[in-house]
Amino acid sequence: MADYLINFNSGEKILASETNSNNQYLLDKISDNAETLQNYLATQINSIQSNLSSVQKTLQNNIDTLNKKLTEQIDTINSRTFTQKSLALSTGTTSLNSYLPNDGKQYLVWINAYVDQKSGNNATVATDVMSARTILQLDGDAGRSSKSICLTVVPVGAGRKITISGSINWVNLCGYMRI
Repeated sequence: MADYLINFNSGEKILASETNSNNQYLLDKISDNAETLQNYLATQINSIQSNLSSVQKTLQNNIDTLNKKLTEQIDTINSRTFTQKSLALSTGTTSLNSYLPNDGKQYLVWINAYVDQKSGNNATVATDVMSARTILQLDGDAGRSSKSICLTVVPVGAGRKITISGSINWVNLCGYMRI
Protein backbone atom coordinates (compact mmCIF):
# COMPACT_ATOMS: atom_id res chain seq x y z
CA MET A 1 0.00 0.00 0.00
CA ALA A 2 1.19 3.48 -0.85
CA ASP A 3 1.65 6.12 1.81
CA TYR A 4 0.56 8.85 -0.57
CA LEU A 5 -1.28 9.43 -3.84
CA ILE A 6 0.80 9.23 -6.97
CA ASN A 7 0.29 12.21 -9.29
CA PHE A 8 0.34 11.46 -12.96
CA ASN A 9 1.24 13.91 -15.67
CA SER A 10 -0.70 14.32 -18.84
CA GLY A 11 0.40 11.87 -21.54
CA GLU A 12 2.45 9.79 -19.12
CA LYS A 13 2.16 6.00 -19.26
CA ILE A 14 0.54 4.58 -16.13
CA LEU A 15 1.10 1.14 -14.78
CA ALA A 16 -1.84 -0.82 -13.41
CA SER A 17 0.03 -1.35 -10.13
CA GLU A 18 0.32 2.44 -9.72
CA THR A 19 -3.40 3.10 -10.26
CA ASN A 20 -4.21 0.13 -8.06
CA SER A 21 -1.95 1.60 -5.38
CA ASN A 22 -3.73 4.95 -5.66
CA ASN A 23 -7.11 3.24 -5.53
CA GLN A 24 -6.07 1.22 -2.47
CA TYR A 25 -4.74 4.35 -0.76
CA LEU A 26 -8.09 6.13 -1.33
CA LEU A 27 -10.05 3.07 -0.20
CA ASP A 28 -7.99 2.85 3.00
CA LYS A 29 -8.54 6.57 3.73
CA ILE A 30 -12.29 6.22 3.12
CA SER A 31 -12.43 3.10 5.31
CA ASP A 32 -10.49 4.83 8.12
CA ASN A 33 -12.76 7.87 7.95
CA ALA A 34 -15.89 5.68 7.81
CA GLU A 35 -14.75 3.72 10.87
CA THR A 36 -13.95 6.93 12.78
CA LEU A 37 -17.32 8.36 11.79
CA GLN A 38 -19.15 5.16 12.80
CA ASN A 39 -17.40 5.13 16.18
CA TYR A 40 -18.23 8.81 16.73
CA LEU A 41 -21.88 8.29 15.74
CA ALA A 42 -22.19 5.20 17.94
CA THR A 43 -20.80 7.17 20.92
CA GLN A 44 -23.16 10.08 20.24
CA ILE A 45 -26.17 7.77 19.81
CA ASN A 46 -25.34 6.01 23.09
CA SER A 47 -25.03 9.38 24.82
CA ILE A 48 -28.36 10.56 23.39
CA GLN A 49 -30.07 7.30 24.37
CA SER A 50 -28.66 7.57 27.88
CA ASN A 51 -29.84 11.19 28.14
CA LEU A 52 -33.27 10.26 26.80
CA SER A 53 -33.52 7.43 29.30
CA SER A 54 -32.57 9.78 32.13
CA VAL A 55 -35.06 12.43 30.96
CA GLN A 56 -37.76 9.78 30.60
CA LYS A 57 -37.14 8.55 34.17
CA THR A 58 -37.20 12.12 35.49
CA LEU A 59 -40.43 12.88 33.62
CA GLN A 60 -42.04 9.67 34.86
CA ASN A 61 -41.02 10.49 38.44
CA ASN A 62 -42.46 14.00 38.03
CA ILE A 63 -45.67 12.58 36.57
CA ASP A 64 -45.95 10.07 39.42
CA THR A 65 -45.34 12.81 42.02
CA LEU A 66 -47.89 15.12 40.39
CA ASN A 67 -50.41 12.29 40.14
CA LYS A 68 -49.94 11.50 43.85
CA LYS A 69 -50.38 15.16 44.83
CA LEU A 70 -53.48 15.55 42.65
CA THR A 71 -54.97 12.36 44.09
CA GLU A 72 -54.33 13.64 47.62
CA GLN A 73 -55.93 17.00 46.78
CA ILE A 74 -58.95 15.33 45.19
CA ASP A 75 -59.30 13.06 48.22
CA THR A 76 -59.10 16.12 50.48
CA ILE A 77 -61.79 17.92 48.46
CA ASN A 78 -63.97 14.81 48.42
CA SER A 79 -63.63 14.49 52.19
CA ARG A 80 -65.10 17.98 52.67
CA THR A 81 -68.65 16.93 53.22
CA PHE A 82 -71.28 18.67 55.30
CA THR A 83 -71.88 17.07 58.69
CA GLN A 84 -75.32 17.74 60.08
CA LYS A 85 -75.10 18.09 63.85
CA SER A 86 -77.22 20.17 66.24
CA LEU A 87 -76.08 22.11 69.26
CA ALA A 88 -78.15 24.68 71.19
CA LEU A 89 -76.20 27.79 72.18
CA SER A 90 -76.88 30.68 74.48
CA THR A 91 -75.34 34.13 74.63
CA GLY A 92 -71.73 34.23 75.69
CA THR A 93 -68.67 32.26 74.56
CA THR A 94 -69.00 28.54 73.87
CA SER A 95 -66.19 26.06 73.29
CA LEU A 96 -66.79 23.88 70.25
CA ASN A 97 -64.10 21.33 71.20
CA SER A 98 -66.66 18.56 71.62
CA TYR A 99 -68.71 19.72 68.60
CA LEU A 100 -65.99 19.94 65.93
CA PRO A 101 -63.23 17.41 65.13
CA ASN A 102 -60.01 18.13 67.02
CA ASP A 103 -57.75 18.19 63.94
CA GLY A 104 -56.49 21.78 64.03
CA LYS A 105 -58.33 22.61 60.77
CA GLN A 106 -60.72 25.49 60.14
CA TYR A 107 -64.41 24.76 59.72
CA LEU A 108 -67.49 26.53 58.42
CA VAL A 109 -70.29 26.31 60.99
CA TRP A 110 -73.96 26.81 60.09
CA ILE A 111 -75.94 28.91 62.61
CA ASN A 112 -79.73 29.15 62.83
CA ALA A 113 -81.00 31.96 65.09
CA TYR A 114 -84.31 33.62 65.99
CA VAL A 115 -85.40 36.77 67.77
CA ASP A 116 -88.98 37.92 68.53
CA GLN A 117 -88.89 41.08 70.62
CA LYS A 118 -89.32 44.80 70.64
CA SER A 119 -87.67 46.80 67.90
CA GLY A 120 -84.07 47.92 68.00
CA ASN A 121 -82.58 44.65 69.26
CA ASN A 122 -79.81 42.81 67.45
CA ALA A 123 -77.52 39.82 67.86
CA THR A 124 -73.91 39.26 66.80
CA VAL A 125 -71.62 36.31 66.35
CA ALA A 126 -67.82 36.16 66.63
CA THR A 127 -65.38 33.25 66.43
CA ASP A 128 -61.72 32.71 67.14
CA VAL A 129 -60.96 33.71 63.50
CA MET A 130 -63.71 36.27 62.81
CA SER A 131 -64.59 39.48 64.64
CA ALA A 132 -68.19 40.19 65.67
CA ARG A 133 -70.76 40.40 62.88
CA THR A 134 -74.47 41.18 63.13
CA ILE A 135 -76.60 38.12 62.36
CA LEU A 136 -80.03 39.43 63.49
CA GLN A 137 -81.34 42.97 63.66
CA LEU A 138 -84.88 44.20 64.28
CA ASP A 139 -86.11 47.45 62.77
CA GLY A 140 -86.16 50.62 64.82
CA ASP A 141 -89.88 51.50 64.91
CA ALA A 142 -90.69 52.60 68.42
CA GLY A 143 -92.92 50.25 70.40
CA ARG A 144 -93.41 47.79 67.56
CA SER A 145 -92.79 44.05 67.90
CA SER A 146 -90.89 42.26 65.19
CA LYS A 147 -89.42 38.86 64.38
CA SER A 148 -86.24 37.86 62.63
CA ILE A 149 -84.69 34.54 61.78
CA CYS A 150 -81.45 33.71 60.03
CA LEU A 151 -79.39 30.84 58.75
CA THR A 152 -75.78 31.86 58.28
CA VAL A 153 -72.30 30.39 58.01
CA VAL A 154 -69.25 31.48 60.00
CA PRO A 155 -65.64 30.26 60.06
CA VAL A 156 -64.22 28.67 63.20
CA GLY A 157 -60.49 28.11 63.64
CA ALA A 158 -58.33 25.83 65.76
CA GLY A 159 -59.35 27.78 68.89
CA ARG A 160 -62.83 26.24 68.56
CA LYS A 161 -64.68 29.21 70.11
CA ILE A 162 -67.90 30.98 69.15
CA THR A 163 -69.41 34.00 70.92
CA ILE A 164 -73.06 35.05 70.67
CA SER A 165 -73.94 38.54 71.94
CA GLY A 166 -77.09 40.63 72.05
CA SER A 167 -80.76 39.96 72.48
CA ILE A 168 -81.82 36.60 71.04
CA ASN A 169 -84.58 34.02 71.67
CA TRP A 170 -82.64 30.97 70.51
CA VAL A 171 -79.58 30.02 68.50
CA ASN A 172 -78.57 26.57 67.27
CA LEU A 173 -75.67 25.18 65.33
CA CYS A 174 -76.92 23.02 62.43
CA GLY A 175 -73.73 21.46 61.12
CA TYR A 176 -70.22 22.03 59.86
CA MET A 177 -67.82 21.48 56.96
CA ARG A 178 -64.03 21.56 56.92
CA ILE A 179 -62.57 24.46 54.93
